[in-house]
Amino acid sequence: SNSCGGTPITMNPPFATSIPYSFTGLTAAGGPCSITATFTADPTCTGTANFTAPGPCNTTPCNLDFFEANLSACDGTTGGYDITGTIHFSNAPSSGQLIVETCGGQQVTFNAPFVSPLNYTIPGILADGLPCSINCYFTADPACGNSIDFTSPAPCGCGVYTGTYTVNQTGDSNTNNYLCWDDDFAITSNGDFIYPPNVNDATIGYNPGLWWLIFSCPPTIPAGADIENDPCLVGTVSNADLIDINNGAILSSFPAGTFTINTVYFVPITMYDVTGGWYSVTNFAGNCYDLGQTYSYTYLPQLSNGIEVQDCQAQTLSVSFQGGAAELLGSNLTATNLTPANAFFVTDVIANGGSMVIGGLLDGDVVSFIVSDQYGCPIVYTSAPFVGPIIPTITPQNPLCINDPAIQLNASPAGGTWSGTGVTSSGIFDAALAGIGPETISYLPAGCALSDNITIQVTGPTDATITNPGAFCVNDSPFQLVAASPGGTWSGNGVSPSGLFDPAVAGVTTTITYTIPGNCGDTDAQDIVVNPLPNVSFTSDVTSGCTPLVANFTNTSVPVGNGCTWWIEGVPSGNNCGSLITSFDSPGCYDIMLTTQDANGCVNSATINDMVCALAPPEASFTFEPLQPTVNNSTVQFIDLSLGASQYLWTFMNIYNFTAPSPIFTFPNEEAGDYLVCLLVTNAAGCTDTECATVTVQDELVVYIPNTFTPTGDNINEYFKPSIKGESLIFTYEFDIFNRWGDVIFSTKDPSEGWNGSVKGGGYYAQDGIYAWKLRLKTNNGQEPLEWEGHVIILR
Repeated sequence: SNSCGGTPITMNPPFATSIPYSFTGLTAAGGPCSITATFTADPTCTGTANFTAPGPCNTTPCNLDFFEANLSACDGTTGGYDITGTIHFSNAPSSGQLIVETCGGQQVTFNAPFVSPLNYTIPGILADGLPCSINCYFTADPACGNSIDFTSPAPCGCGVYTGTYTVNQTGDSNTNNYLCWDDDFAITSNGDFIYPPNVNDATIGYNPGLWWLIFSCPPTIPAGADIENDPCLVGTVSNADLIDINNGAILSSFPAGTFTINTVYFVPITMYDVTGGWYSVTNFAGNCYDLGQTYSYTYLPQLSNGIEVQDCQAQTLSVSFQGGAAELLGSNLTATNLTPANAFFVTDVIANGGSMVIGGLLDGDVVSFIVSDQYGCPIVYTSAPFVGPIIPTITPQNPLCINDPAIQLNASPAGGTWSGTGVTSSGIFDAALAGIGPETISYLPAGCALSDNITIQVTGPTDATITNPGAFCVNDSPFQLVAASPGGTWSGNGVSPSGLFDPAVAGVTTTITYTIPGNCGDTDAQDIVVNPLPNVSFTSDVTSGCTPLVANFTNTSVPVGNGCTWWIEGVPSGNNCGSLITSFDSPGCYDIMLTTQDANGCVNSATINDMVCALAPPEASFTFEPLQPTVNNSTVQFIDLSLGASQYLWTFMNIYNFTAPSPIFTFPNEEAGDYLVCLLVTNAAGCTDTECATVTVQDELVVYIPNTFTPTGDNINEYFKPSIKGESLIFTYEFDIFNRWGDVIFSTKDPSEGWNGSVKGGGYYAQDGIYAWKLRLKTNNGQEPLEWEGHVIILR
């Protein structure tokens, strides 16, 4: 896991000794972080590596430079209007959301990554004629935003609105709109409703408010029609807020079969007169009311259980369950959270009315578990104490000699039946009848009970002679000593009672004894030789330098050995017992190990970690920003990307030198051009590398168009044409001038040609006044075509 972000990484066994891992896309925040690795099976085996995250590398601030809001007219049917617009931005955050929201809380949300421009629409805003505002901002950088103030369109049509509601559902259900038994919900008005206007009808009072309509299926009559014609309408609730609990009350208040799968649909409605129950009046132009959002709830039946059935011999308990979504929808019920620990589910998923089965029960167990349907509706079941089988206990029996007399075996509770070779039903065991070897004897108490077993070892005449294991080296692995007959006990320096001999504990030649006790017993003793290890050591003529680095390793072990292996980074690299000469061509620090074997066959090794360190030459590399500077912005930031460098020498245009790692340089801005930049880097070992690049300062297009000219013949301001800097970037050029009727009176594709006020090639001259113009350019750098429009005044 990483303390500075990223999803934790999980590896499953078997585990190699080296496992790569990778966290990607972390935020460059510049703070302290740590990586932690832990084995779940052994939490004490944990490692932690601390590091400091790189600092932020995107230093260009976010800029939201264009934000518009276009309001539609008020919709007479809905009483609402829409807002649409376009957003332009640059250097947007790489995370979070872009939110556009009104003063009334209506909003539209865009998720990262963000691509400019973005078009947005906020529909159905209530037209109230009041001042409001719309805001646009990034959640990851709230300062990068904009705001527009506006006045809402005046109300139109009926203008009735049930408003918005807050929904709160509590209880066991893990899915909205499905109610477990005793779950409740509350749908509360947020107070932003608009009641019908008072039309002052002489026969109907005016007492507006909010009611709720009850439907047996989704409503199909649209707003503005007569809702009483909806065949699904079955009732009303005369409250502004809707509150209910799943206790069977609302379903039982309607005839059976009114609601399909117990699903009730609730819709809020504005009322003209809650006293008389009028939702609109007939002398008004149209039915003036509003239906809100449809809220549907499915009332799930209560979960219950049947009678439990215990089976002593099978050690099982079964109990049936019904209700919930299983009864209503035909889905399954699932059992979880079983106790006690020795119990297990035989059946834990059932259909409605099926039985859960629990096995592994012991006498006196009280079983508890939870049964729930697909929506999380639960019932907690606790059983009566389980009447389980008796579990016997047999008194252990020591090994017997085949010549020993018969013995009485004992168990609790008494009175059961014994079985097996060499034993009577009452438990008299005769070693002579059983014979030599292990014999398994069983015991079963009377009644509902489990059987238990005991193994009795019967031995015959024994032989304690020890098999000679030969000589050992002091670092040999523990060795199991063997004798002619089993069943004895080992003693002596470096040996366990079971005969596991450890040369490292024994240390030197030692005497080992093996004893078989009892009437069939025997004993033997033997000397075991343990040889010491050779003393391994070596030296090197060099320990560090630049690649390729040649090193000569010399064996200084005592004795030198008659079998040797040199290892470099765990790889066998030579068998000469005298020395090893090798070249290190790759950079890094290398572990060196020497293994020798003496005349006794004993092997020892010595390792020197990082004995030789070979340094790599540096790698020169850099980049720069901006990648395409212009004559108006010729200052460039150079960014060092070199590896292994400790000193830097920058050369610009074969003239200027800098030693900073990442300098800033301003190129000549009189005109576009190519300039050579080179970086020479040096590492601690004096190795060097050079990288060069060409920086191209590009031309830049700037267009200025005057609004007046005076073709009077005085050679001052005689022609009207665009003034363009960077004409070398122009690929196509079209400049047209129009009279007030839209006729083209002048057109050219030559940037140097201007208009002197003549029409039709000088047939006549245009009168003083205002003329429209249009300029269209296409550049040769791949940009989209550019277009300008405007007006010019002729003054004479």
